[in-house]
Amino acid sequence: MKFSASAAAALLAGANFVEAFSIQSAVPHIRQPTFLKATVDEFDSILGEGSSYVEAANSFSRKSSSPIVRVPDGSPAATVTLASSVAAPAEGLLGDDLGFEDDLGLGDLESAIGETTEEISVDDNPLLKNEILKRQHEKALKKQQFKESGGVMKYVKNPYLLIKGKDFSDITVTVIIPATLAALALRKVGEVVGGKLNEIANNNYQEAASKIAYHAGDIEEMQLLFKQCMKKNWFQGAVTYKGPELFKKVVQYFLKVTRISPATVSSLQYLASVCKITDDEICEYFNELGTADDLASATPLTLMFLAERIVKNKSSKKFLRPMIRQLEGRFSEDIVKRMVTDIGVQAYRDAIAEAGKDQTKMTEGWKVLGLDKETATKTFEERKARGFMTLREELKDEERKQLAKEAADRAAAAERLRNMFDEEGNVVEDDDEDED
Repeated sequence: MKFSASAAAALLAGANFVEAFSIQSAVPHIRQPTFLKATVDEFDSILGEGSSYVEAANSFSRKSSSPIVRVPDGSPAATVTLASSVAAPAEGLLGDDLGFEDDLGLGDLESAIGETTEEISVDDNPLLKNEILKRQHEKALKKQQFKESGGVMKYVKNPYLLIKGKDFSDITVTVIIPATLAALALRKVGEVVGGKLNEIANNNYQEAASKIAYHAGDIEEMQLLFKQCMKKNWFQGAVTYKGPELFKKVVQYFLKVTRISPATVSSLQYLASVCKITDDEICEYFNELGTADDLASATPLTLMFLAERIVKNKSSKKFLRPMIRQLEGRFSEDIVKRMVTDIGVQAYRDAIAEAGKDQTKMTEGWKVLGLDKETATKTFEERKARGFMTLREELKDEERKQLAKEAADRAAAAERLRNMFDEEGNVVEDDDEDED
């Protein structure tokens, strides 16, 4: 009986050897290609020589539990693969009684099996078995690659990279539109945050202004209140607001609540220095307040008096010209000057009255109010003659005098009415009228 060379090799190799050429129905997930080249020594077992067959089988078993060998179409190895499905074990076929009457054609078999083949082994890698792990792995890989390439800082160092290799449409979509939207968003956020900070600072300044006005003249207490207000604004995030706002709030509070006094003027002088507000800013703000349509004429006069006492730079008073022209439209220039001076005199009168009745020398404060010594002395003597009455006492005294005068007038009117009639009720004719 004669066998073909390829069939004889398949039968003699055994089921374990040709199992390597079986075609798997399930495609494994990971395939790592390697290239094998068969040698003549691997087929020593066909001739019954050596143990190369066993070593080859063990090598294939160690490499993969399910190896797959791909062979070219039309190769004689394909016939071997088909025959392996019914091949018997090699043991029993390698006996001495088997005769070969035909040449096995080992050269042809070597050339057929020795062709380049691709073995794909399967590793148990969970990344390709789980889609979530696969995406996480790809994400981490992209992040690492982006970091190694320089990250965002490469665009900061070289903004040209944002538009490099892009046409106008790509630049519009990837650069211009996002930058515009980001700018609008930042502007909106800035408006909201700025409004909140402005409200916080305004409340803090209003609270500090009322306390400073209450402690007017007490420099140490005012200094402490100023520092507390600035610290409070800083801790609350309103760090962009400065002292001039506090100065303006104090001026508003003085105009609405308190009267002009030496303590008021000295307090504003101190605040102007610590709040770091310039003379130009003071005059501009005074002019803004003084030219308001809903204010009485007393407010511009008071502001002019304060400007004379606080502002040191005469050139800054040019910002007060609109307010001065408004006053001169109502009063003459001389009357305006006299009314401004009277504000200082009245403030000194109030200071004398508040000093009490046990005074033996001139009350301090007339220099702060801008009065000369002659005017201050005259005012002090007048108040001394009136017993150094306080403003409230003086008001009560004036009220008492007014009531007494009204009572005397009523009594005189009643007396005249009684004298118009006699005891019988007849109208008494005036002698002067009879003579006429």
